Amino acid sequence: MTSRRLVSPIAVAVIAVAMAASSSARADDIGVSRRVGLGVAAGMAPGFSAKAWVSPRNAVDMGLGIGLGDFACNPRFNPCGERMSFNLDYLVHPGRGSYNPGWIAWHVGLGARVWFYQYGQTVETMRFAARVPIGIDLMWFDFLETFAEVAPSLGFSPTLAFLEGSIGARIYVF
Repeated sequence: MTSRRLVSPIAVAVIAVAMAASSSARADDIGVSRRVGLGVAAGMAPGFSAKAWVSPRNAVDMGLGIGLGDFACNPRFNPCGERMSFNLDYLVHPGRGSYNPGWIAWHVGLGARVWFYQYGQTVETMRFAARVPIGIDLMWFDFLETFAEVAPSLGFSPTLAFLEGSIGARIYVF
């Protein structure tokens, strides 16, 4: 019972400090003065995410996915077990800064994902896919971005069309 009484004032204090600190912060600093974000993502390939802005409207998005047992398995293209993936996408944020309030943006891009199976094995245990990520980004304060995206994808060897999805958050440190 004592811990509940202690948690509420601490949570209120943390939220109040964050709001006070952000009163002068601008969400549209992300991609302008803060260009590199690091974070986590959950979805078809849960793992780590990074985004590097190359201009106020264009960015390179990278992800390192780690296989989590039977989660998001597909026997033809994304088998269960030991697997890891890497994606690299070039994203365009149309209209960012012109008609929107600066804290919300949508993106579309073009990229690729490669899956590695049976860690430490050969090229035969790899799979490749082309992808077109489409998503929405919400910028909070001047350092936090949350995102959600879907990516229609086309796998090679075997050829398979599928839909990837992810949600996540990044903290902009640089």
